[in-house]
Amino acid sequence: MTKYRNCIALAVVALVGSLSWAAAREALNRAAAEARMKKDVTFLASPECEGRGATTQGLKIAGDYIAAEFERIGLKPGYNGTYFQPYAITGAVGTLELTGPQGQTITLKQGPQFVPLGYDQKGEATAPLVFAGYGLSCTNPTYDDYANLDVKDKIVVVLRDTPRASQPNRPKEMTSAASFIAKLNLARKKGAVGVLFVNDAETAEEGDAPADYSFTSLSRGGSHLLSATMRREFLDLMLPPTMKLATLEKIIDATLEPRSMELTGWKAKLAVERRADGIPLRNVIGYLEGSGPLADETIVVGAHYDHLGYGGPSSMSQGKKRAIHFGADDNGSGTTAMLELARRFASIPQRQGRRLVFLAFSGEELGLFGSRHYVNHPVFPLEKTAAMYNLDMVGRLTKDKDTGLDRLQTEGHGTAAGFKEILEEGAKKYGFTLKMQASGFGPSDHASFCGKKIPVIFVWTGTHADYHRPSDTADKINLEGMCRIVDMSEEIITRFTQMDKPAFIEVRGAAMGRPSTGPRLGIRPGDYNDAEGVKIDGVSEGGPAEKAGIKANDVIIQMAGKPVKNINDYMAVMALQKKDTTIEVIVLRGKEKKTLKVVLE
Repeated sequence: MTKYRNCIALAVVALVGSLSWAAAREALNRAAAEARMKKDVTFLASPECEGRGATTQGLKIAGDYIAAEFERIGLKPGYNGTYFQPYAITGAVGTLELTGPQGQTITLKQGPQFVPLGYDQKGEATAPLVFAGYGLSCTNPTYDDYANLDVKDKIVVVLRDTPRASQPNRPKEMTSAASFIAKLNLARKKGAVGVLFVNDAETAEEGDAPADYSFTSLSRGGSHLLSATMRREFLDLMLPPTMKLATLEKIIDATLEPRSMELTGWKAKLAVERRADGIPLRNVIGYLEGSGPLADETIVVGAHYDHLGYGGPSSMSQGKKRAIHFGADDNGSGTTAMLELARRFASIPQRQGRRLVFLAFSGEELGLFGSRHYVNHPVFPLEKTAAMYNLDMVGRLTKDKDTGLDRLQTEGHGTAAGFKEILEEGAKKYGFTLKMQASGFGPSDHASFCGKKIPVIFVWTGTHADYHRPSDTADKINLEGMCRIVDMSEEIITRFTQMDKPAFIEVRGAAMGRPSTGPRLGIRPGDYNDAEGVKIDGVSEGGPAEKAGIKANDVIIQMAGKPVKNINDYMAVMALQKKDTTIEVIVLRGKEKKTLKVVLE
């Protein structure tokens, strides 16, 4: 920080000759704020934080950093004397043991050496191992890794992707056969009892960590073979001494002829299950006491601090190589803005008004898990929570083509009287054009609070070409714009702490958000860790579910003929549907099953 202070001091000296001391002091304050935020967002988007993925050590490092800042700022610990509110989400856990022809035993460690896939699977298998190439059987081009290969009651080891994957105009049949699900279904059809996936050479170029899909269901309803991803080195170890995996891949690519084989003398013992407590996560909570007649009420200022880690199903990157998705804007920027707001409010002597709770959520990228956990297990009573202010992706402010002003997007102004006017006043003062959505149900953590009938405001600067890609880096953050968003947010939150408690207003219609072309059912799922089915927390007024007679507290157990055991099954079934089509939805209402026809929108 010394370098920053020296630069700031020189800037102030240069300004004094042409500005008043008040203006120079303001410039100093702004430069100092930008320096603080640059430090925060640069750390959160650093390689050390590994993209803050759900199962990375980097997410813990980021959480520890936020907690340390809360303590340094002077916030009180928000959960049982600590800054961390622990919870867990459903994920796959397992064990994998390899035994060799010389009696050797290799026990692999989950995480660095192998990772179970995260769909519905439970069981154990001990079986001989066979190498089945890429695990494909195609007619265009003619290629069959299972030709003349006996895999019945065996565990197959297969490479990810396909031969010649990087070549243009790859045949459609081969492309569709490359998915985990397609390979698992084919292995089951051939009689295998399990599948171990290893990275192909191109995917492994930037590091051969096993792909981590333990937290993401790949299911399309029902269960699949036991399966996991595994490091290439273990397959190399099991090949005949004269063979190397990299050489086999080159031969297959060159000739388009399979090189499948038994891995003589090698067996695997694979055990996998999905558990509700499979993946431990943490929210980070600190607070400032209020004072005066409103001191016992709460304003929540939130931002999620997780991102995609090394990619995964939500990545929009076209590259195959393992790469950190730094998440500087999504949501290093919102977390940084929340930290700066905490500093500012903590510095106010004898601050009047409601308690301020600063809440950094995890699990947002996986489905708002952290905020859903908080609203179902609140530290401060929800009935005394007056409003929630959410910051997500506030670092890429750009000009509006029509007005020439910086465009800021907001959601939730319709959830309480006066919110629209407060936002418009702030935008006018700080030079923003607003793109506004009245609904408080959108693709970020404010939706969890809105679902509990708490008024919300969400601010963000929109998606961009780096969204969910490794190129979302700290050097692209618009610090000046983010600082103005914090300035405006500070004034709005101050008003929230002192105004009459706003009454919640239910807003009809869906919120805008990240681009989506899929159909809408119009429900708010409840706890994602429910044991069976998807419990409905609420339905959108006038939405497809409400029109069909679906109600809050119903539990969806089947859709479009597919079983729905959890939120992942629900999302998978919805992904296969089209707008304006009618599907059957079976729900449990108490102990009674009801079959309802829903026209999707």
